Amino acid sequence: MKANEVPQDDSGVIGGKFTGLKYATDENGNYVEVQSIGWDAEITVLSQAWDEVNEQAKEALEKVKAGQWSTLAYHSTKCMMNEAMLSEYMDMSKAKVKEHLYNPAAFAALPAATKEKYAEVLNIDLNELLRAE
Repeated sequence: MKANEVPQDDSGVIGGKFTGLKYATDENGNYVEVQSIGWDAEITVLSQAWDEVNEQAKEALEKVKAGQWSTLAYHSTKCMMNEAMLSEYMDMSKAKVKEHLYNPAAFAALPAATKEKYAEVLNIDLNELLRAE
């Protein structure tokens, strides 16, 4: 594909905020790097992936509202952070992280400093971590 033919289809999925590096040929046939905001197939796949993340977050929210999971589970789902990732970032065993995710009472009993660290890892403030909407 020629550099001036690299698709630039911004259908709103990523709102032009992100670009990807593609390789194309210039007028001399040499490969060059070209930024692209996407094309139909890529946008369709991204849209489907975000739909899945949003559905998982919705299901997590329902479990939080039913008292089955902690608000941490909802926010970690929204942030696409699984137990293993949280465990690594928190420097805590996966068993402890699972307890905090799926036992609302255990999460509520955590010291403020631990909750603050979870909030920091998820890049949200503590007040947001403690509620799910």
